[in-house]
Amino acid sequence: HALPSAKWLIDGVFMENSFNVVFGDPGCCKSFLAIAAAGAVANQGNWLGHNIPHNGKVVYILGEGASGLPDRVGAWEIHNGMAMDGVAFVPEAIHAGSKMWDKLVEYVTEERPALVIIDTLARMAGNMESENDATSMGKFIRACDDIRIASGGSVLVVHHANKMGGMRGSNALDGACDTIIRMDRDYSGTITASITKLKEGENAELGRFRLVSKGTSVVLSPGGVPWQSPSAETAAPESSHYE
Repeated sequence: HALPSAKWLIDGVFMENSFNVVFGDPGCCKSFLAIAAAGAVANQGNWLGHNIPHNGKVVYILGEGASGLPDRVGAWEIHNGMAMDGVAFVPEAIHAGSKMWDKLVEYVTEERPALVIIDTLARMAGNMESENDATSMGKFIRACDDIRIASGGSVLVVHHANKMGGMRGSNALDGACDTIIRMDRDYSGTITASITKLKEGENAELGRFRLVSKGTSVVLSPGGVPWQSPSAETAAPESSHYE
């Protein structure tokens, strides 16, 4: 029997029933990209030029708290001219392997979301001894697999970069991923999202963005220039609290 072809949650970005990571340094707007993906999967037919074959529910777990969330959602709604329906936000960390995690598995079994977003790995890792330990990271990955299998959907983990620019922690995480998106912010203020691993396709730049004010917050809006390195003539952008 022929094996089934890959089915896409977002064409060329995230497959259905997949495990994925978006990562970057502080201030690279990782969470803004994740919120945009959540709104698109639940409500839109296209995201950054990539077709969304069908919409589905999204569960977004806010491990770093819900402060500013209404403003960010409101900014997305103004920017896109629609309500962010179909996205359930969980405003607290749920540690992988805990009893609350088991309840989360039960919840997604019932709700069958197309996408579950875990923001961030560090906040949800629970009893992980060290992100650098392959055994501990394996336990976190298996906990995410429980979510993926129970929901029938995909999992997207928001994670931090290490000092060398790669993903922080054990390379077991890299090996488990179907898609990895790296976020960078350069000295011009341009934010670049790049697909650095795509199991069923080629790596590519996902988009370049700038932060644009909408309502009482900001959104990622397509724009910016090719990556620029620092120089004596180029001042660093003002520091930002945006993740």
